[in-house]
Amino acid sequence: MHSPKLSPKFPGEGHAFDPVVQHKTFEFVPSPGSEGHPSRRSRRKTVFFHPPTESWAANGRRPDGSRWRKYGFSSRDAAEKWRLSTLAASDELGTAATGLPASVLRDVAFARSLRTAAGLPVDEEGLFARLVRQDLARNPLGQKVLFGEAVQKWLEGKEARGLKPRSLIDNRECIRPALNALRDRLVTEVTREDVEAVLKRFHGYRRRNVFRKIVEVFDECQTRKFMSAAREDHPCFGIKLPRIKKGLPTPITLENAARLLSLAVQTESKLGCTAWVAIRMFLGVRDSEAAKLKFGEVDGINIRRGSIFLSAEVAKKRERRNYIDESECWDTEMRAVIPPNLRRILRDLDLPTTGSLSPGRTKIDTFKKYARHCGVQLPTNCLRAGFASHHAAFFKDPKLSSRIMGHTEADGGIKVFYDHYLRFCEFEDGENYFRLGMDGLAASKASFRPPVTLHGFLKLG
Repeated sequence: MHSPKLSPKFPGEGHAFDPVVQHKTFEFVPSPGSEGHPSRRSRRKTVFFHPPTESWAANGRRPDGSRWRKYGFSSRDAAEKWRLSTLAASDELGTAATGLPASVLRDVAFARSLRTAAGLPVDEEGLFARLVRQDLARNPLGQKVLFGEAVQKWLEGKEARGLKPRSLIDNRECIRPALNALRDRLVTEVTREDVEAVLKRFHGYRRRNVFRKIVEVFDECQTRKFMSAAREDHPCFGIKLPRIKKGLPTPITLENAARLLSLAVQTESKLGCTAWVAIRMFLGVRDSEAAKLKFGEVDGINIRRGSIFLSAEVAKKRERRNYIDESECWDTEMRAVIPPNLRRILRDLDLPTTGSLSPGRTKIDTFKKYARHCGVQLPTNCLRAGFASHHAAFFKDPKLSSRIMGHTEADGGIKVFYDHYLRFCEFEDGENYFRLGMDGLAASKASFRPPVTLHGFLKLG
C-alpha cells in the first residue's frame, strides 16, 4: 500500500488561490490504492493535554532554535505562558543577531554547519566553545610558542639592546637550567611546579639569579602576547625570592685556607681543582670569572710568560691583567703582580696550554662538600674576601689590591677595603697567607690529614 501524498494544485486547476497572501495551499489527495483509508499525519501542537501525566504540556524553544517539551502544567494558560517565555529569549537573540556584521553571521553559519556535520549536541558544542575561550585567554595571539623559542627571542632582545658580552654570557648561563628542563614545553603549559622543580637544585645567590631570568622570560612572553597577561597565569606567580642575609664579607681564615689547599692537592688526580682554588685564593678572582677563565697565549692564563688576562667576556666589571714580573708592565695601571706563591703552584702543576681553568661545576661542588665534611668552613665568597683581607694587610697597598680585584670607582674603589677588609687581618696573617704553597705541592699535601679520604667520602654518598 502506498502512503498518501499531498499534491499541490496551481491556479487554473481548481485550486483555491488567495490573491492577497499569495501562497500555495495543499489539499489531501490519497495515493493510489488507498482510497477511503487516508492515513493520519501527526501535527506538532504547541499546547495540549497529556493524558498519561494528566497535565498540560507545551513545546518550547531554546535560544539556539531547538525545541523541547515540558509537562506538568495545571492549566492551558500556564502552559501557554511558559511557551511564550521561551520564545522571548530566542527572539531576543535573533534580534541581536540581526545587528551583527555580515562577516560574523557567516562565521556563525559556518560554525553551525560544522556542528551539524559533526553531529555534536548543543551541550558538547558549548563545552568546546568554553575550551576555545580558555585557550584564547591563555594564548591571545593563538601562537603555539615553545619555551626554547621564547628564550631565543628574549636573548635576541638582550643582544639588540647592546649588552656587554659578559652580561650576555651570564644571561645564557642563568637561563640554561630552565632551558634544559622546559625547552620543548609550550609557554602556556609551564606551571609553577615546573619552575620550582628547576629552582630546587640551587640556593642563595645562584637561586636568586636563575629565578630572575626565568621571570624575565615569562614577562617577555606576556608582553609579546604569547600567553595571558593575568598575574595568576604567570608560572612564577607566588614564588618568593630567597632571603639572602647581606652583611660584611667573611674571609676564609688562615687555618681553613691551608686545609683547603692541602685537600685540593690531595684530590688533584680525581677532581683537578688545585689551580681553580689557588687562583681564587691568591688572585681574588670571582667564582663566575673562574668558571670562564681559560688557558691561552693571549687571553686567559699564560703560564710560560707568566701573565693572567681577564677579557671583557670573563671580567665582571672591567678587563684586567696581572704579571709575574713587574718589569713587564709597560703601563703603571697594569702593575698588578701575581703573588709569588701562586707562581710556584702554577709552575708545579702539570697544566695544559689550552682549555678551561674550571674542572666543571660537578667536580667543584663535590670538592666543596668534601671540604666541609673535613671541617673546612666555606662561607659565600670567602676565597675572594680572604684574598682582599690578607693582601691589603700584607702589602699595605689598598690601591693595588683594589686593582687586582677589578674594583671600579663606581664600586667604591679603595673605600671598599677600608670598610670591608682592613679590619680582619694583621700583617703576620697576610704574610703567612701568601706563604701557602711556597714550599711546593708535596709540602702542601702533607700539611693536613683529613678524617676521611675522598674515596671514603664518595662511598658515604
